[in-house]
Amino acid sequence: MNTTLKTHPFLQTEIHTTFRSHYSTLQAILARTLPHLVPPNSLSPHPYIHSLLSLAPLYLSLETSYHSISLRAHQYPSLTIEFFRLFPAGVLRRDRFYNDLATLLGEEGEWRLEVARERGSMVEFGERMERAMKSRPHVILAYAWILYLPLLNAGWVKGQLVAARERRWRLNPYLLPAERREERGLEVWCFERGAERMKEEFGRRLGALEGVISEQQRKEVLEEARALLGFCTRLANEVEREVRRMNFRKEGRVEAAVAGSVAIITHELPYWIWAVVMAVAGWVTQSKGYRFITGKRRQA
Repeated sequence: MNTTLKTHPFLQTEIHTTFRSHYSTLQAILARTLPHLVPPNSLSPHPYIHSLLSLAPLYLSLETSYHSISLRAHQYPSLTIEFFRLFPAGVLRRDRFYNDLATLLGEEGEWRLEVARERGSMVEFGERMERAMKSRPHVILAYAWILYLPLLNAGWVKGQLVAARERRWRLNPYLLPAERREERGLEVWCFERGAERMKEEFGRRLGALEGVISEQQRKEVLEEARALLGFCTRLANEVEREVRRMNFRKEGRVEAAVAGSVAIITHELPYWIWAVVMAVAGWVTQSKGYRFITGKRRQA
């Protein structure tokens, strides 16, 4: 890698500026989706679980590729120490995704995640990511800026999900040690050393790696950012459509059940059934009927 420092703006700024329209679209989709993950639109964790299962494979694929390269560092002599020190302890999310899904789905969580990883579009993009990481490891910068910094800045989102969990989600509070119960089901949004402190350290390490890449490598990072933002936008659209359908189907079942019950009670029962109901009610109020039903003599 070229060790000459560049005079370009920070890559994060350049990515945001270059792909402003992508970010605007993605943020709009996420703003529309979040209300469908929490009350009153959603009264269960299932829409959130679906979004988690959609998002997790992206992080797992990246972290698997990064770990694989780190284990074979000798095959990448051009990589500097900044690459291998990119992620501070506690930033990678693999274990936390697995923990959250185990909390929310029990033993089914790991199986559901493996199924999600085999989805066609996710497999296709995962393979593309793996090829890019093997041939151009420096593109990790695109993934780091786009995937991990938003998690460190997502305090408000975390607050909304915590409130939903406390109000509506039925989770076993003893699935985690007492000191970590506030994280249950939402570990992926939590950072042991605090998000602000982690963001500072992560930003320094990203800057250090950015400072040693060449002009051509910088262009490749931007191209990878374009591809990643495009995929994230398509994925976010899919998640929004599905969680809307999940809530609509649930509301439809409830409304149908209520409507059906009202119809049966007010319109659909034949007259003779109403006559029988009224006769039984009248009989129960009499002394013999009351004694037959309760085994007690009715008080005058």
